[in-house]
Order: sequence, then structure tokens, then C-alpha cells
Amino acid sequence: MEEGKNKSGEIKVTEIIGNGFLEQFSLWIFLIGFVILGSSLVSSAEGCCSLDSSGVDCTYIDSAECPSSSSFQDFVSCDDAAFCQGGCCYDDSIGSYDVSVLEANCATQWSPDSTCDSVPGSEPGCCILGDSVNWVTEGACAINSDSLGVETDWDSSISYAECQEIPSSQDRGACVLEGGFCSISTQETCSSIGGDFSSGYLCTALSLDTVCLMNDQTECVSDLDQVYFIDSCGNQANIYDSSKVGVQSYWETMISPEQSCNFGDSNANSAECGNCDYFKSSSCSSAIEDSFNVDYGTNYCKDLSCEFDGEPFNNGDSWCRYDGAIGSSDDVVGSRHWRYSCNQGVIDIDPCNDYRQEVCVQKNTKENGEIVFREGSCLANPWQNCFDLNNNFAGAELVEECKSAISCRMQGVSINPGDSFGFNRCVPQYPSGFDLKTEESAEEAVNICNQGTARCVIPRKRKWDTSCKIKDNAHCEDAAFTEQMNDFCMSLGDCGGAVNYNGDFKKNYAINGAPDLSASWIQSLISLATPIEGQYAILEDYSVYLELFGINGEILRGRELNSPFAAAFIIPAYYSDNPDWYNVLDRPLTFDNWYDWVFGSCSSINVDYSCNVWQPPVGGENCDACNHDPLKPCSKYRCETLGASCEILNEGEETDHPEEIICINGGAQDSNPPIITPLYEVVSSTETYSSVTSNGYSVTSLSGGCLEAYVPITFGITSDEPAICHYDSEQSLFENMSGDLSQNIYRWNHSLSINLPDPSHGQSLGASWTGDLDFFILCQDSNGHETPNFYKISMCVNQGPDTSAPIITGTSPESDSFVSFDMDSTDAQVYTNELSQCKWSLIDEPYSSMANDFSCIDSLGFQSSPFGYVCSDILPTENETNQFYIRCADQQWLIGTSNESDINANEVSYSYVLKKPDKKIEIDWMTPDINFEIASESVSVDLNVKTSGGGDGHRCYYSITEDGMNIPMFLPDENNVHSQPALNLFPQQWTFYITCVDELGDSVEDQTSFEIIYDDNFPRIIRVWDDFGEIFLITDEPSECRYSIDSCSFNWENATSMGDELIHVIDSVPGREYFVKCEDEFGNTPSGCSLSVVAL
Repeated sequence: MEEGKNKSGEIKVTEIIGNGFLEQFSLWIFLIGFVILGSSLVSSAEGCCSLDSSGVDCTYIDSAECPSSSSFQDFVSCDDAAFCQGGCCYDDSIGSYDVSVLEANCATQWSPDSTCDSVPGSEPGCCILGDSVNWVTEGACAINSDSLGVETDWDSSISYAECQEIPSSQDRGACVLEGGFCSISTQETCSSIGGDFSSGYLCTALSLDTVCLMNDQTECVSDLDQVYFIDSCGNQANIYDSSKVGVQSYWETMISPEQSCNFGDSNANSAECGNCDYFKSSSCSSAIEDSFNVDYGTNYCKDLSCEFDGEPFNNGDSWCRYDGAIGSSDDVVGSRHWRYSCNQGVIDIDPCNDYRQEVCVQKNTKENGEIVFREGSCLANPWQNCFDLNNNFAGAELVEECKSAISCRMQGVSINPGDSFGFNRCVPQYPSGFDLKTEESAEEAVNICNQGTARCVIPRKRKWDTSCKIKDNAHCEDAAFTEQMNDFCMSLGDCGGAVNYNGDFKKNYAINGAPDLSASWIQSLISLATPIEGQYAILEDYSVYLELFGINGEILRGRELNSPFAAAFIIPAYYSDNPDWYNVLDRPLTFDNWYDWVFGSCSSINVDYSCNVWQPPVGGENCDACNHDPLKPCSKYRCETLGASCEILNEGEETDHPEEIICINGGAQDSNPPIITPLYEVVSSTETYSSVTSNGYSVTSLSGGCLEAYVPITFGITSDEPAICHYDSEQSLFENMSGDLSQNIYRWNHSLSINLPDPSHGQSLGASWTGDLDFFILCQDSNGHETPNFYKISMCVNQGPDTSAPIITGTSPESDSFVSFDMDSTDAQVYTNELSQCKWSLIDEPYSSMANDFSCIDSLGFQSSPFGYVCSDILPTENETNQFYIRCADQQWLIGTSNESDINANEVSYSYVLKKPDKKIEIDWMTPDINFEIASESVSVDLNVKTSGGGDGHRCYYSITEDGMNIPMFLPDENNVHSQPALNLFPQQWTFYITCVDELGDSVEDQTSFEIIYDDNFPRIIRVWDDFGEIFLITDEPSECRYSIDSCSFNWENATSMGDELIHVIDSVPGREYFVKCEDEFGNTPSGCSLSVVAL
């Protein structure tokens, strides 16, 4: 009989399954030829055929094409057919368990459990058989143990990796050759060279009678921590123990580390014991290279631990350090979060991203109350998200969202609980630093800090004795107002009265009407530049991030953040972006005493706090402070916060020497003050500069006369070097001037836009206004050099009579804007160039006929917005398009007087349109939304959400629990696709809860669910047949199969490919045996062959 065939002409196939052991069984498969069958035109039903004429399992075909020997089910898909359900095919006599096998294809025992989990003996585990260690099923381990006559040693409680790491002493020993020569090897190696193997013995054992003798020399062994003796033949012996030199009993058999000297101790820097432990910060090293003295040999347990600031750290530890207090918005200007690690006795510096774009969080692992391991990680600082919450939530909902958001906190101002002045906003726990040397970043920094600018209005009323009584907000004149406002200002970023990491305080705020910060308060701010012992950002703050981004938070490193200044910001009530123009007029706007008596009321008191961008002290006296700590190398940000003229050298250049990056005083040679000249580019088209000299100029109309009242004008100056320029209506010291042309940024160009009121209006109310106005300007450069003389800009304003109606300069929302799809009303504001009363109507009609009044609470000379005087109301917006007509009238103080007819009202209505979007914001799709397989313990997944409809600004959040914390996703792209990349997910069922909002206040919620399935099964060959010189194989999943004609132990790269789909082909030679191995897309492959087959 021809080899490989039986009487029936069947192919003999050997399938080798399992991991780490071989189990063989014969599978007899009939040779299938190709027969062309005639067809008849007979109507028949379609359905699932268990085995078609081509030998393919479970195909949906016409019943006429299904062989009579096969099962068939009408109009049923094969996914639902009972005979096509995979089960467990097992043979407990050899310990094989195949998953997802059709019952018809199982030649042994079959269970409907497709996973084999419920079949006894199918669980994989670690099997120890004498000197071999394999990962096999419990059944296979028992059978193999019985065949060797040993007790079953099988353990499912350890992992595959732990099984492979079981100490090799079980299969190593002395290999004695002829003549008494000896080496330490495995039994397999020893047998291959004809040696006599003694498991667990050393070559110096007396009973082996070898030529190898005890020795006092030592060596370091690859992949092992300890120091080992070596015998006279150079073989590894037991762990070095100076007390065992020459002790024969210690040189007989292999002794484990657990039974060796000082086990449980690191034995670091020990001259007597070499039982090192890498996890206790010691490892074998050369005593000669390290100049260490040992009792014997040339190696020792090197101490791999580190010491930092007097504190010991184990090898592998990483930890955080800071430049001062952290959290609660206390991080000082220029500070950075630092991460260090102990790497085999060397401290590695791995600072978190500068400008506090990353936060260093630390987790300590304790045993019996002692810290045994520290893990520090630099995580992205999502500070922008805290501000963003203010745009989308308010009241109690804002408080709840802010408290649950990562690294956010509520910061409020409440001078007195009974006063109306106060607000509460969500701010970062770790505010961002600012780069003020680039124009775009500096402007964004100004916008952020401006949110800390506020005015507290203290209303008063006339008492019976003609004196004035405060009705509200009396405590705004107390020191608490300045203290709380400055705290809020600091919480926004590098703003306000704050200190840098060197402890230098700089007043970068202005206060009018309340006391300055006290010396004791400033001292408390200076103390923030001293690190607090034991304080660090706790890992629990980032638990959701860590769950989704991986246990090691450093996965977030390199993640592209949104632009540091990309977030939108909400302006709290009472805020004013830049009230400086009105501060200048505070002195001229002095009301005569008789005014209050005549008009029967008392004017309000305004208390103003201006939150400015933090600027460092002038000059460069402290620049060198950045260069002295090698564990905290200097950077651009750190350098520039030490002095206004400090500059960084060599940053950005490739260097292995951080000490070459230094901070210097770049203005040390500059002794000249700034020179001021007119800035012509900004002057308004209706004005011009005249009488220009080196000491100033006048702003006039094009005809050279006075300027029109309530008409916006712009003027400015240029300095010949970056400078900060202040102005006032009187000559005063630079630091005492009430106006800032530069918004506390060193600039070349400085400008101001204002509306000049009609002086006659003030005079008619008893204020001593004049038509002439002078601005006195001083500029200061980064070295503190001031212009020696005042630069004066003069102008005059035409005085009444006022014959012009108010000009509506703008609205909020702007006309033609979208409003909430869900809400039936909208808060609206109207801005006017002069103090006015405004009305609105749904039809175009005269001012006097309009029935709906705006609320206009500003007072003359004190507008509450940089855009003008403000009137507000709630407008109905029930329709898709809502048309309003607005008109305003000035000089309301003339009502009831003989001059009431002098009031000017708009003759033409301001058309104001608010529209609803075509549809509310909605979620179009989310991904992932289908199940998928992986072959690893975790996978990086990108969460994506597509929105449409609603307003123009969409923002999406996600949560992994229905009522859990909402985490902001990255800002959307131009197609409104929001993403959250690199989520580190594990095999399980996942549900992500999505909330998307737009700037109109509308929101939509949805969820996406999917399962990540862990696939560690290698491909199975489910069909084999031979067809005229070709062998065909079908696998149960797309796979790449390769074969060799030598053995199952072939090299994958050198094997012949059979294709990478479901069907695989071998061009065969009759009588030749082929060894086949298949690998799926995840790299799953059997340890042996998938099968061996002999060609017909």
C-alpha cells in the first residue's frame, strides 16, 4: 500500500493542537473530486445546507444542490440553523479541546458549549512535568502526568507569562562528560552531546567526580540579579556568600535565592553577600569598575536606589516635585511641575510640559503603612475646560459640573452675604502660565485676565437730613474686596498681584475706591513660592483619565492639546473689559454738593478692580536665579518671569548639556528710555493729528476744530522699543496713573478708542465737566527706564446743544444671530454711544408709540461695557425668524422739564433680527459602534462624534457612566467631528454617554455601545482536501498560512506562503508530508503546527 493512503484512498492528516505540547490524532477525510452535475428546471426552496457538494460546511443554497446525505433547513440562515452551531469537540483521552467545531465535523465527543468553558478539563494552566514546564489544559496535564508516572502538578491561578518564568533550576543541572569534564546545562542539551545529566547538581559535587573545583571567584549572570560563584571550570555555582568559600556542602546542589544569604534584603553594597534583588534596588555589578571592595571575587550588589532632597527612593520609583504650593489655583508664576525617576542609582529629570500645560500627579503604594513604591506621571492639564463650563452651565448645575470636572474648582467673590455684588465661576486647580513674548499669546492672556476686572456699584439714597445713605454693597470699600478680587484674578492664570517662583511680588492690578493689598496679605502670597512638604497632585483626581488613557498616565504625554488659549470665556456680571477711559475722567466728574440737594438723590460710588496680565519686575537683577539648580533646568518661561529683560539662551538647540541653556539679562547694555512718536495708522478717518512735536500732539477734526461728542475716536503712540505706557488726566507718577494704554504688555504700538461725552450734559446735571481734555503719558521699558517728560495728547469736544439722536453701536446677540432652538425667549443687550433709554416693538413705529422698554441702568459717564452704554431686556423668540424694531432717546433727565422737547429720539428704527436654527443640535453618528476583536490586554481606541444643526459652536463631552463626570472632547474639526483619541480600553462591554451642546444653550444626549472581545485563539483548519496535485485548506478565520516539508519547528520567515485569506493552497508532490502553521491578524499561532498532511 502506498504510504499516506488507506484502502479508501483517504488522506491521513495529523493535527497538532495546544500550546507547549503535542497531541496527535488522525483525521480521515475523503478525497473529493469535481463532478459536473446536470441541472433540471425544478422549482426548489433555498435554505441552509450542512455540507454542500464541494465539501463546504453550512452554505445557503438551493435545496436541489444540497446532497441527500446532508442536513437541510428551508429558508433559515446558517447562522440560525441548529446543525451549524459551533460547539466543543473534545477527546478527554488525550486532553484535546477544540472550540467552535460543528457537531458533524467532530469525530470524538461534542458539547454545545462553543467555548469549551463548561467541559471538565478544558481550562488551560501551568503544567509541570518533571523538568519541563508547559501551558496546557488540565486534562492534557493529567494524561501526560499519568503517562510519566508522576503526580499531576497543574496550576490555573498563574498567568502564561508567570508559567514561563518558573525557575529554570528544575531543568538545569550538571552535565558530566567523559574524562570528568563538566558543564551546567539542560537535560536536552546534555543528552545531545552524550553527557550524563544530574538535575539540580553543581559540577563541584563530590559524588560526580569531576575535574571542577570550588573557587572564590564570582560573576554576573545575564538576566539574573544576583552575584554567583564560579567553579574552576567557569561554571555558575550558587549565590556568592563569603562565609561559604571552601564549604563543600554549599557546592553540592543548586540553592535558590530564597535559601541563600540575607534573602529579603537588597544586600546593596555588601562585601559579604551577593543575594541582590532588583526589586529592592540592587543588582550585580563590577566591583572593579565601581571601586568597591568585596571579600572575594570581583562583583557585588550595587545599590540602585537614589537620594533626593535627603529622601531615599527605590530603583524604578518616580516622583513629583514642585516650585511652590500647588492646587487651589495657588501655582506661582513661572512654576513648573517636575517628574523625577530613579534609574539604577541615577536620577533622571523628566519635567512636565512648561507653562503648566501638564500636571505631575503621584501615587504611593503602601504596605503595612510604609511607602514601598512611588509612581509619578505627567498628565495633560485640561485647564481650558474649567472656563468652558461657565459657557454651558450656570447656578447649581455649574457648581456640580465644576466639582466633578478634572482639576477644576469654584472660585467666588462674596464680600458680604447680604450684598448684591458677588459671583461664582469655575476656574482651574492648576492655572496655565502665559507666554507674553509672542503677540498672539499675549493678546489671549489679556483676554483671560480681563475676566477678573470688575466694578462694584454702591448705590446711595438721600436721608431726611440731606446726607447720603448706602443702600447696598457697602463692604466693597473694604480690604476684603481687593483681597477676594485679587484671589479671583490669580485663579485665572498669571494675572494680578502675584509672585513668581523666586518669591518676587509684583502688583499687576489696579484698585480704585478700596484699600490696596496689605503687607501681611502680600507676605502670604510670597509664601506660596515655598513648596509644601508632602503636597502633590493626587492620582485620584485623574482616575477617569487614567482608566481611559492607561494605568501609566504618561500615555498622555505628547498628546496634542487644544491651543492653550482656545477656550471661550464667560464674562461675569459687573465685569468691564477696560474701564480705564472712565477712570481718567473720575477727577473731572466731580459733582457739586448742591446737585444732590436739588435733584433729591445721591450719586453711586464705583469701586473698580482691574485684573492685569502679570509682568515680572523690571530689569534683570534676578535672571541668574534660573541657572543654579541642575535638577530644575532653566526654560524660556522660567527665565522670563524673573525679570522683564531676562532672556533665554540656547533653548531649542540640540544639546546634551542642559546647563548650557541659561538665562541672562538681555537689556544690561540698554540705558536709554523709550522715545514716543504718534501712531498714525490707527487715527479715525474723521480726525487728524495736529501740532505734532516731540512732546505730544492734538487730536482734532479734519478742519482742525473740536471733536464731535459721542462719536468713537481712536488715537495712539509708538515707542521705539517694547514698553508699557500709562496715561492720566493729570501729571502723576508712572505707577499711580489710572490708565494703561498697553494692557500691561510690553508693546511697540499703543492705542485707545473712546467716546467723548458732551460736556454740556454733565454740566446740566451739576457735574463740572469741561470741553477740553489732556492725556499725560509716560512709557517704561523692560529695564525700568521711563520717558523723562510727559507726552501730552490734547483734544476738545464741541458742547451742546445736542441735536443728534443716539447711535446704536451694537447688540448682543448680534443681529441675524441664531438663538436657542428650545427656548422661547432670549436675553438681549443694546449698546449706545450716549446715555439713552431704548424701546422695542414688533412693528416699525415711532419711539413714543413703542410699548416695550429696555432696562437702561448706566449713569452718565459710567458705561458698563466697552461697547457703550447698555440697555437690556428679554425678547420673545418663539418663531423661526423674530423681527424687532428698536429706537432710543437721549437726555432722559429732561423729562418733566421745560426742555423735554430737546430730547432726541431715533427717527429710523434699528432693525434687529434673531433666528432659530433650522434644526436643533443633533448627533449624526458615533464611533466605535460595533463590536471588534483584539489579541492584547488593552487597545487604543479613538472616540468620535459627528454633530450637525444648532448654532455654529459645538462642544461634546463623554462619560463612561450614565451619571458620571463629563469629560470634554477635543474641539471639533471643520466638519464638526469631535474626537477623543487614544482611549486605553480593555476587553469588555463599553458604553459611552455623549452630551453635546452649542453656544445657544441647546444640548443633545446619546450613547454608543460596543464590546471589545479578547481573541487569543489561533486559527483552526476546518476543511482539507486534495485535488489533482493541489492541497486545499480552509481556516475558520482569515489567516496567513505557511508550510515546510522539514518539521513543525520551521522558521516562519523561511516557510512557503499559502495565502492570507480563508482558502489556502499547496502545490503538492504525491507522498510528501507538509507541515502547516497558520497565523491570524493578531499574531495568534499554535506553538506547533496547525496540521501535517501527506499528499496523495
